[in-house]
Amino acid sequence: MNLVARRKEEACHAIESACKSIGRDASEVSIMAVTKTHSLETAQLAIDAGISLLGENRLQEAQQKFTRPERSFSLTLIGHLQKNKAKKAALFFDAIHSVDSLECAQMLAKSCEETNKTLEILLEYKSSQDQNKTGFDSEDSLKRELDSILELKNLKVAGLMTIGPLGNDDYLNRQAFSKTRVLFESIKSSHKLAEWQTLSMGMSGDFVSAVEEGSTLVRLGTYLFGSRP
Repeated sequence: MNLVARRKEEACHAIESACKSIGRDASEVSIMAVTKTHSLETAQLAIDAGISLLGENRLQEAQQKFTRPERSFSLTLIGHLQKNKAKKAALFFDAIHSVDSLECAQMLAKSCEETNKTLEILLEYKSSQDQNKTGFDSEDSLKRELDSILELKNLKVAGLMTIGPLGNDDYLNRQAFSKTRVLFESIKSSHKLAEWQTLSMGMSGDFVSAVEEGSTLVRLGTYLFGSRP
């Protein structure tokens, strides 16, 4: 078993323990391998370990790395989407988990409509006050644009994504994750959304806390691959 496969198994055990501690089913939680800055060969180790979700931060890097037209995995953009790259990103990625405005969603929908493609998106919620983070900066701003986003054709709006605050303060992380989960559940209940199933919270340093606070998708890079090159 290679190092990535072993680390994936360790992550699965940690997720199972976290779920057991709060009475959740571990099958509710998926792992995304964040392959940004890592080589195609390294990404392939994650695929060989059974991880079918890969996350990249930048369109250009992903295009250079994943050139094959047919993929055995789902490739997701998790980094901030620049407006001038929305059209290409909509065509290249299988999902975009960093949609932070109605304008961004409209640009993606327009590109998908031209090619008759359905694209999964998550709405990124800014759950902490870190000025370096992107996302809808309040519940009100997200809810204000939500109905218009849901009406867009060719987009499957599947849930929310958030990034915890900088640092390793577990209390602050849990506050951010809990806040996002409450918003997620509120929207799912009020809009009766069958496709509203994904709550992406937690990365290498805080994914256990995120799972205990309700995450259904954790994004692991350093945990799986070690330090970035």
